[in-house]
Amino acid sequence: MSPQGGGILDIGAGGGLFLHLAKQAGFDVVGSEPKPTRVQFAKDEYGLALESTTIDDVFWDTQLGSYEAVSLWDVIEHVNSPKSLLERSRDLLKPGGILLMDTPARDSLFYRAGELAYKISGGKRPFLLKTMYSPMPFAHKQIFRLQEVKNLLQQLGFEVIFHNRFHELSFPRQFYLRRILRNKLAVKLADPIAGLILAALPVANKMLVIARKSG
Repeated sequence: MSPQGGGILDIGAGGGLFLHLAKQAGFDVVGSEPKPTRVQFAKDEYGLALESTTIDDVFWDTQLGSYEAVSLWDVIEHVNSPKSLLERSRDLLKPGGILLMDTPARDSLFYRAGELAYKISGGKRPFLLKTMYSPMPFAHKQIFRLQEVKNLLQQLGFEVIFHNRFHELSFPRQFYLRRILRNKLAVKLADPIAGLILAALPVANKMLVIARKSG
């Protein structure tokens, strides 16, 4: 793949759904995705040729200052150096270019409930926290508060032009209940209650942030 100047660069493009929709809407699109199975899926399903190198590869050096927009959908929580990733994203943008990103929110009800359970149990019951972190490659390494993300972006020369908190689960709630309860009957009994709780409470476990690179 040879990236073309302009358009949208999706870093951590996954299976290519976002780029597929953006392309259908008329945008020029480029994607970076390190997992070969996802690169193959994007090719087979959407006809997208994603670049399999990570964004810090020298491959991307010729693309600095090239893109109107860079997107990071559920990415910064997975990397070892989120600041370096955001710096690289900034450098790939044209002056005035737009950064779009979402990521789990550490100041959500989910996270705060996990912290409380961990503290009360002396570390024996991490509760929801163990669904949010993993030592496996490409799993969650860190989770930020909204203000931390805003501060970091501003330090790197971005102007935050929009932010929002919202509720989204990456998997069906039964997946999380199985990881927490580890008992089929308990999961079956807890599932309808969990559904009512999620509908009633302002969980807001994700954040969306849009920022503009300084001109």
